[in-house]
Amino acid sequence: MRIMLTTMLALLAGVLPTQAVGQHQPHSASISDVAVSPLEVGHVLRFSSQVFDERREVRVVLPPSYGEGTADYPVIYTLDGASYLLPTAGAARYLSAYGDIPEVIVVGVHSTDRSYEMTPPPAPGFRGAQPGGRYGGADDLLRLFEDELIPLIDGRYRTQPFRVIVGHSLGGLLAAHAIVANPDLFQGHVLLDPSVWWNDRALVDHVLEVMAGPHGATARVASAQAAYGFDEDWQRLTATAANGFHGEHFVIEGESHASMAYAGTFLALRSIFFDFPFPGPALGQSAAGALVEHYEMLSRRVGYEVPPSRSDVADAVQGSIRQNRVDDAQAAVDLLVRVHGRSELSQRLQDQVDEARADSDFVFIPLDLESPRPTADEIAPFLGHWKGTIVNDPGVDFDVDLTIRQDGDSTVVESFNTGPRGHEFGRGPRVLVGVRGDGVLEYGRVVGGFALEVTMLRLEGEKVLIGAAELRGMRLPKSSPRLTQRVTLRLERVADEMEP
Repeated sequence: MRIMLTTMLALLAGVLPTQAVGQHQPHSASISDVAVSPLEVGHVLRFSSQVFDERREVRVVLPPSYGEGTADYPVIYTLDGASYLLPTAGAARYLSAYGDIPEVIVVGVHSTDRSYEMTPPPAPGFRGAQPGGRYGGADDLLRLFEDELIPLIDGRYRTQPFRVIVGHSLGGLLAAHAIVANPDLFQGHVLLDPSVWWNDRALVDHVLEVMAGPHGATARVASAQAAYGFDEDWQRLTATAANGFHGEHFVIEGESHASMAYAGTFLALRSIFFDFPFPGPALGQSAAGALVEHYEMLSRRVGYEVPPSRSDVADAVQGSIRQNRVDDAQAAVDLLVRVHGRSELSQRLQDQVDEARADSDFVFIPLDLESPRPTADEIAPFLGHWKGTIVNDPGVDFDVDLTIRQDGDSTVVESFNTGPRGHEFGRGPRVLVGVRGDGVLEYGRVVGGFALEVTMLRLEGEKVLIGAAELRGMRLPKSSPRLTQRVTLRLERVADEMEP
């Protein structure tokens, strides 16, 4: 197969050449040092297709980090590539920048005969096909994907065996048809206003049948609709799909059939990759350990080893250092090098680990969450509604509103603070640590996802609580203001035990 590789020089094909752009004279004579250069966003691949006996074209946009390491990437194939490549690549780039989806390779697939390539054969009696039109080539296009295009992309780029097809209108029909005709070809299907009216909606029932079987247990389908699509059949799909099926249906309001595609793509991609983002460690859990656990679970779910993203590993390294788990941080750096290769990022993180290992000028108070749950007698004196003041020396004092109540077998601690100007902050539930042997109640506010700012209160009589606060589970330099600041509390009971 002969392949010709060229370069996309601008955001849209067919932009004016650089010389023409450079000939424009600026209105302001003060701007005289303007440099003009092409904006490269991807590649154009042209190849000879034996399935269609013609030259075909696809356009490929690589993720920003592709040239910085050795990692593999999921691939998104978007149909009608001339129209939807850049919107899809833009949505993917934005979502990956904020950690909602992994970085991906986006391939825009161009059609030479759209009505033929994206439609299953018209059923007898179906009146929606135009007389004299050419239809029914959907299986040929899927053969092009399986036999030619996917091997081409996998052979030329570093890819993961996780492929997503994105289709709008007739493209959505083809993406839905792929679920039925070749359910293993793509791991995710994005259906944007799909033309499932084709063949009087017979395809919908076929999709439901497949999703109710073994393939439904690992399927990921995201549907977005403005003009037409699954409608009420989506409820039937989710009700009958196999256990493990992941699907979401979005109604795009205020957009036309054409304009809904971008919003739908954005929402659908986030849904398809719903379980890829690393949520961070649970309270008291090693950041690096949580990272490994997350990607091991994800790998088992998708059926191949998913490499952790560079940003996730960096967060785990820095989080482990803050947790004073330097050996865990080193393991995360080693994982980064193994998966992505050596880079400026891996060296920077290694330097941070080495500095943390050599540094002894810090304070670390361990976070122990293994205390037994307090008994009813132990917690009873603290139940009620309390109000008072947090004194920060040095710093600004705050009013505090604290409620401690029983909810069944659980103790609920809720609190919020009010600043000097009446601004409320910190409202929400607190983590109950326990009641110590000396009668001190400990509860905390989560800091950074893994540390706890623990408040320690003891009774002074029956109606007054006094105490202090300290940060546990986070490594702090001895010069940190948190260590030099003295935090004390005094609260008075304003009501006895609160009802849930």
